[in-house]
Amino acid sequence: MKTAVFLLVLLESVFAYGQVKSLDIHIPNSIMRGGDDKIVIYRITTNEQGIINSITAVNNSEYIVPEIIVCDRKITISSDRRVYSINQIEIDEECLYVKGGGRSIFTRDGNQAMPVSITPTANVIYEHDEIRLEKKSDKSLEETFKINPSRFSGISFFETISIVDCRYKNNPQNKYTYEKRNGAVFVTYYRMMDEFEEYSDRIKIEGNIHCDSMKTNIINYFIVYSVYSLAARILFPFFFLENP
Repeated sequence: MKTAVFLLVLLESVFAYGQVKSLDIHIPNSIMRGGDDKIVIYRITTNEQGIINSITAVNNSEYIVPEIIVCDRKITISSDRRVYSINQIEIDEECLYVKGGGRSIFTRDGNQAMPVSITPTANVIYEHDEIRLEKKSDKSLEETFKINPSRFSGISFFETISIVDCRYKNNPQNKYTYEKRNGAVFVTYYRMMDEFEEYSDRIKIEGNIHCDSMKTNIINYFIVYSVYSLAARILFPFFFLENP
């Protein structure tokens, strides 16, 4: 009898932690303004439900580790990007309610919770007052701003040219591209069409935290965006496409 109980507890433990995953992303400081030549390894881990609960820096003692508190229906995020990011996510059946800091696009008058609709079976993955994320195909994504589309373009992912992070819609030549080649990500900054800078250091991604639940992937993208927006842009297709 004791043996049967032990086996049951063991099986329950294995099942409960079957969703726990981790991902390491190697980001060189050189691609940041005023950065040095160090490559920092950021480790992202999830809990048993597949939701990110930890983002740490393996080799950088100066990194401020964010506090990510995951409860049943509410996630609280505290990081050094607090005024720009999402600080709270409330989880409902068909949408999320998010609150951001004072300069966040997710903030509204009175700091009211802002609904984000989720339609995982449709082409539109999520949508709220300012942003729409659409799945164009199995190998392409496009995030666009709705309120001021003439200024901000958002992020796009295409199989042939990888991630394009445009700064301004009315100047599409001003952009960052993150192109995956030979197991590494090459970063290029374009000021104009013929004026660009390709960074010598490469970004590496090891592991996978993609989840079968699109809602969980959306939540995880918002968490990473709130903590480190550069990492969120680089990992953009890895959240929303199973095999980018």
